[in-house]
Amino acid sequence: MKSVPAFSRGFLKKCAEAGALAAALLGCPAQQVQPTQQSCTTESVRSMKRLGLIDGMSPNILVDAKQPDLESPDECEAAGRVWRDGECLTLLGDGKIESEVRRTIGRLPEGSRLYGRVWTEGATVVGRYTRARLPNGAEHDVCVSLSLNGGLDKLPGSKPGAALVRPADGAIILGGAQ
Repeated sequence: MKSVPAFSRGFLKKCAEAGALAAALLGCPAQQVQPTQQSCTTESVRSMKRLGLIDGMSPNILVDAKQPDLESPDECEAAGRVWRDGECLTLLGDGKIESEVRRTIGRLPEGSRLYGRVWTEGATVVGRYTRARLPNGAEHDVCVSLSLNGGLDKLPGSKPGAALVRPADGAIILGGAQ
């Protein structure tokens, strides 16, 4: 006599699909690690020296170049963003970031882009930039930190992995020319 399986193949297939879906929705369950004190690369220090960037200089930046600094509540709300205290807030998630330099500093002209990574876990948003692209297309290694005080303050309404911040802030040059 043939034994009957305890579970049908269809049932087992549905269980496997449900398990795969649950794993995919969880993504990476481990908390993303924020950077700690880190050294700047030799190439970034050389590059920043060529750009006239001195350790401690502070460029003013548009935090997320893909989220422009909108001037009115209507424009802001039409873009699906939050208007508060006279400005359109920026929503940041963990991952890559592209910021824009708003005023020339050293030989890093207004409109230059800074490329790096942000982490939104914890009390503040931490960001590190490792690359700059000038308006003429030239690229340079850099070592720049987002914010002047070690991290951007999260504004009310922020959620885990989705931090509301002011659209413009300062960054700080790390390890540039002395």
